[in-house]
Amino acid sequence: MILDFRHYMLVPSPEGRVGATLPLREGMKISIQAGKSNYSTPRMGGLSPYEYESFEVAIFSKHGAWLNPFMEPGMKTKPWAEHWSEHEDVAGWVPAEVVQQIYDDLRESDETG
Repeated sequence: MILDFRHYMLVPSPEGRVGATLPLREGMKISIQAGKSNYSTPRMGGLSPYEYESFEVAIFSKHGAWLNPFMEPGMKTKPWAEHWSEHEDVAGWVPAEVVQQIYDDLRESDETG
C-alpha cells in the first residue's frame, strides 16, 4: 500500500514545523518540510501536514550530497524537475500532489507498485 507522504509528517517539531526525511531508491533521501520558516503554503507552524498546500523539498544522494533534479540526467526529464532551477538545490512551494509524485517516482518499489 502506498501511503500519502504527509502520513510520515504527523508529529510536528517543538518549533511547530512539520517535516520528514524519507528513504528513496538507491540510498537517496527526500526532505519535505513545512512551517513558518520554510518555503511552504501557508507559512505558519502548528498545522497538520494535510493543511499545507505546498512544501519545501530537497533530495540527497546516498552520500548526503544535495541532488538537483533540474541537472540530474535521470531526473531532469521528469515534469516535477521544473520546480528546481540550475542554481537551486531546494525547491520551494511545491504543491502537495507534485511532492507525492516525486515520492512515488523515487521511492523503493514494493509489491504494490
